[in-house]
Amino acid sequence: MFVLDREGKPIIRLYGHIDDRADMDRLVAFLGLPCDGPDRLVLATELDAMDPGIVPWHQARPVEFAIVGVSIAVGFAVILTIALRVVPL
Repeated sequence: MFVLDREGKPIIRLYGHIDDRADMDRLVAFLGLPCDGPDRLVLATELDAMDPGIVPWHQARPVEFAIVGVSIAVGFAVILTIALRVVPL
């Protein structure tokens, strides 16, 4: 669940798998804010498709995030291998 500001940017994010649904419903009622969106658990990629930019890039695009991480790790391993061959310990 996201609480958004007037421009639609998230202020608070509550996770449905951590917080009890009844507690979240009480919070919505207490704040008196309009409530809209899916009434089921959705993936971050689905949230990004519904409202672009609401979830962080690494959550909205997990495959691309993994590719970037693996690329950095491989690049670091190649540089380290070259450095160790040039300057032996």
